[in-house]
Amino acid sequence: MAMVSLLSFFPSPTKTFNPITTKLLRTFPSLRPFSVSPLQSAAQPPPAVQEFWSWLRAEGIVSDKTPARPGVVQEGLGLVAQRDIGRNEVVLEVPKRFWINPDAVAASEIGSVCSGLKPWIGVALFLIREKKRGDSKWRVYLDILPGATDSTIFWSEEELAELQGTQLLRTTLGVKEYVKGEFEKVQEEILLPHKQLFPSSITFEDFFWAFGILRSRAFSRLRGQNLVLIPLADLINHSSSITTEDFAYEIKGGGLFSRELLFSLRSPISVKAGEQVLIQYDLNKSNAELALDYGFIESNPDRNSYTLTLEISESDPFFDDKLDIAELNGLGETAYFDITLGRPLPPTMLPFLRLVALGGTDAFLLESLFRNSIWDHLQLPLSRANEELICRVVRDACKSALSGYITTIEEDEELQKSGNLGPRTEIAVGVRWGEKKVLQQIDDVFKNKAAELDEVEYYQERRLRELGLVGEQELGRTNQEASFMTFLSPRTRQALHHKKKRRGGLLLVTSSVSWDFLDSDPPLPPAVQTFWKWMADEGVISPSTCPLKPSFVPEGLGLVARRDIAEGEFILKVPRRLWINPDTVAASEIGYLCANLKPWAQVALFLARERLRPSSSWRFYIDILPQKTNSTIYWSEEELAEIKGTLLLRMTQEMKDYLKSEFSKIEQEIIRPHEELFPSSISLDDFYWAFGMIRSRAFSRLSGQLAMLPLVDFINHSSKITEEDNAEEMNGPAGLFSFDLLFCLKSTVAVKEGEQVFIQYGLKKSNADLALYYGFVEPNSGRDAYTLTFSIPESDPFFRDKVGIAKANDHDETAYFDVSMDGGIPPEMLQYLRISAIQQSDAFLLEPTFKSTIWAVVKLPLSRSNEEIVCGMVLDACKSALSGYHTTIEEDEKLLEGGNLQEKHEIAVRVRLGEKRVLQQIERDFKERRLTLDELEYYHERRFKELGLVRESGEIYCQPKDSIPSA
Repeated sequence: MAMVSLLSFFPSPTKTFNPITTKLLRTFPSLRPFSVSPLQSAAQPPPAVQEFWSWLRAEGIVSDKTPARPGVVQEGLGLVAQRDIGRNEVVLEVPKRFWINPDAVAASEIGSVCSGLKPWIGVALFLIREKKRGDSKWRVYLDILPGATDSTIFWSEEELAELQGTQLLRTTLGVKEYVKGEFEKVQEEILLPHKQLFPSSITFEDFFWAFGILRSRAFSRLRGQNLVLIPLADLINHSSSITTEDFAYEIKGGGLFSRELLFSLRSPISVKAGEQVLIQYDLNKSNAELALDYGFIESNPDRNSYTLTLEISESDPFFDDKLDIAELNGLGETAYFDITLGRPLPPTMLPFLRLVALGGTDAFLLESLFRNSIWDHLQLPLSRANEELICRVVRDACKSALSGYITTIEEDEELQKSGNLGPRTEIAVGVRWGEKKVLQQIDDVFKNKAAELDEVEYYQERRLRELGLVGEQELGRTNQEASFMTFLSPRTRQALHHKKKRRGGLLLVTSSVSWDFLDSDPPLPPAVQTFWKWMADEGVISPSTCPLKPSFVPEGLGLVARRDIAEGEFILKVPRRLWINPDTVAASEIGYLCANLKPWAQVALFLARERLRPSSSWRFYIDILPQKTNSTIYWSEEELAEIKGTLLLRMTQEMKDYLKSEFSKIEQEIIRPHEELFPSSISLDDFYWAFGMIRSRAFSRLSGQLAMLPLVDFINHSSKITEEDNAEEMNGPAGLFSFDLLFCLKSTVAVKEGEQVFIQYGLKKSNADLALYYGFVEPNSGRDAYTLTFSIPESDPFFRDKVGIAKANDHDETAYFDVSMDGGIPPEMLQYLRISAIQQSDAFLLEPTFKSTIWAVVKLPLSRSNEEIVCGMVLDACKSALSGYHTTIEEDEKLLEGGNLQEKHEIAVRVRLGEKRVLQQIERDFKERRLTLDELEYYHERRFKELGLVRESGEIYCQPKDSIPSA
């Protein structure tokens, strides 16, 4: 294979350009919009900023009590604390009516012509138009925005020349070309045909300015907000010393009776009065990305990176097979790998390289027989020829890339030491130095690998050992003989074993598992056969007693009955020594480091580490675990778009963000400080994989234990099973004097020979839960559910009393209620809503006298006005939720009737259809409820009845004062 077809990453720009970065935590640059005298104090910002502050005060966004206000700082402008601010304390809150986002564009005069544009283009046009309007209501905000930043997109040709050879230069030029192309389309399709809406001419320079403002200042993916500029909040600057992105800001509702959202900015650290309030922009951005987005870089070596782009050449004779293997493992024809200075190579990079370079005598591994196991084999060297090729090509490519820079590493270091560089030159020198250092590091890695080629154990020797077909003394056999022995049929291999044994030749290890026991059509993957042998060697199974065998089933792999199995019969018993749980972690090399982690995080870190260790004692089990499942945490952006508007999408995104945050802490606190215990780098992708395995396969109802159970996790789910209690813990086979526990699995139904054995994964899980945990759904409408969320607003005059009542009844300021298709409205939801909706006329019920009875009182309606608010709020919530889906119920039903949906697409359609049906049912119930408000009996009427003050006719008995006899 020609070198150029193996690697083509250095000539191309880094990844696909994304015009507006869509990170969950989208932050802002340290800009220098004003030239400020050193004598000017932070309390006296420029007049435009003072006018901006006055506008915010007049609009009620800020007051004298606001903890921070704009001030002149080292970076230019920033937010300065007016008093001591505590960690995670709210610094400011900006209501939605002061956000500039696609909703603001849609509500403007140009909304109709911008409806079909990309969100960022619509906002860019809105910004430019408002900037050119003298009477714009946004004038005071627009006046404080900078004319340009130090982002490389604003650099001159002379300044860009300092970036020659860098990936940053290619990306910058790509961005500028992209923006130019978009402007030309906008000019032709929007600006020229609608001149009456754009009386002032809009130039490319205007468009480029707006793009730069959005690139550096806009938030995105904030609880449904795809792109938003937030005045005042964008004055906050970045600090490299802040090492967390968590809790810096959020979007939250204004409460039950407020339909307006608030952007809430918090300080991630404690700040003294007079100090600047700072946040962390993004821990994962490289220096090149910081320079492109914001116009600055950091000295932190972790910010220096280089993106390698690898691709499978279309001229490769095995192109289709290689592409299929890559796609099965979450990659594609082209794959991108971010290499960071001082960190190991990404774990999937070497397997992909080996796949791309695979050919010649190694091509047999591309056969369909190996399709389920080849990625596991690619984790380690395949052959000397394959490994030698990737080393040579990568080193040649590094040499070629390094030759493209205009300076050497040493020359850049001398420039940095001089200390007299301008801001943009300093950025250029820092970025190109970092890229070259990473390239040098990559070259060193592959130089060392090339030097060790004769000492490496390759695939064929490993396979002989794993299958027990050769003794230690025979590992020096030629590759040809080893390959021949490995791929003989089981019966032929056994016959050859006896013949060789008599001649004193190849030493074979006799397995306790009969090959007939594992007969399957098509044949089981070698990794599964090896795993089953390991289970037999550990005494978990035997051909004579085990009623199960592995087999291909519609779900993939499952357990099939070898004989009839009775209801309640125990079918598997796995001793505790073969569980992977927190006890396993505690007894391992990394146990002392994991003691303070959450149990699932302990197991995830252990699992990810063992997966990267070729000598792991868990290798036989880990080899059969899938690379991923159909769980939505593994879905692509395109696939996730099919669940737009669903709670499942929000759950998936929140879970991924949570995992990213947890991994960041583990990486910082455990992995990096103890690299000797983690010789193979554990990446976020590895952590995702481990979490997905735990989420989909672990058992958690074992006296509080979380445990991965080899073999047991082969068993699949059936909706026909209506009992969950399939497992129990008991003493080991020696009874009272055995300290080893057994996990015992029983079948809750009778199973005929040849049928698959199933269990029930969880009767209470919704389809969204099943999709998130396991990657499947059920057509059963009883699995359709929606979680309604309600809050008591802090602005409520009775906030403390209401929250106190909620907490006393196992709720809080915000409460969540699961509504299922068959379950109806939870009674506690109505109770919570009635408490939340109490107004002045019913406020007497919040007095201490009613404290012990109020929750029982609100089981029934309080008053007509209270019940009307409750109905309105629920109906508004349903209407809002239903408007977020991109298909109707009828359209989804038609898609399902078509019957030709791909698996993930069907999951998406069923989940969103189920959610909409539930919302529609809730809406129907509360519309009917609102029509019967005049027929309901309210608190006062019930109370009068209890006190005997109601006549038989229903009239309230009230005796006139003057009819009461005098004393």
